[in-house]
Amino acid sequence: MTAEDFRFSAPKDLSVFVCSHVWEDEAPILYVSHDGDGDWQFLCGGTHEDSKPVLVCLEHVVDRDASLNEVSDLLCNHTAERNNVGAEWEVINEGDAKLQADVAEHGWHVVIVRGDDEGPGFAYSVGLKETFSQPELIMFGLTTDLMHALINDLGEMLRCGQALGIGEPIRELLRDADCVLYPMSELHRVEYLRYACWYYDGSDFEALQCFWPSKDGQFPWEPGCDENTKTAQPDLRDVS
Repeated sequence: MTAEDFRFSAPKDLSVFVCSHVWEDEAPILYVSHDGDGDWQFLCGGTHEDSKPVLVCLEHVVDRDASLNEVSDLLCNHTAERNNVGAEWEVINEGDAKLQADVAEHGWHVVIVRGDDEGPGFAYSVGLKETFSQPELIMFGLTTDLMHALINDLGEMLRCGQALGIGEPIRELLRDADCVLYPMSELHRVEYLRYACWYYDGSDFEALQCFWPSKDGQFPWEPGCDENTKTAQPDLRDVS
């Protein structure tokens, strides 16, 4: 197989999943999934009852159907589907679909952005404006699971009709620490709340940043706050 015949960036010997119908040459590949964990699935798109997928090397799959090269650049959390071999692939962002489903079913979705060399991790809501006519929420610097849980807790407070006051201590979130909420500027909404901007087709919505204090009780803008707390929580308040 030449380079032109194999355009995937993944190794040729990468183990991928195929369904039993594809493996037994009973059906063509009409559905491809590149999962969030990096796994690839090449399926017929039909039902299989009790049959299990088969692990084969990627090169073997592409050798059987070179048209799969058309989806070689499929991103993680995306799927591609076609009606028949030779037809155009329809690509779907499963992350977008889950976001929309969560908002419809639960009232909001929590987006997780993991930290890297450029900044700390953060989490934010999408859907609070639509469901409760309330600002979206964002917070930084804690573990992703904890931030996810805390934003869900704030969402449940809104569902119960509890007001979230600006700058007022919130004692129900963290043990032995009070959190506070402050408005976030539109400039920062565009930079950080990208999925919310996509969902609302622009940045014309309000957002609040949830801050947690240092061990000594200071917030990032207060004198005496330690550098670790400041670094973990960019101060994105709208001070205009």
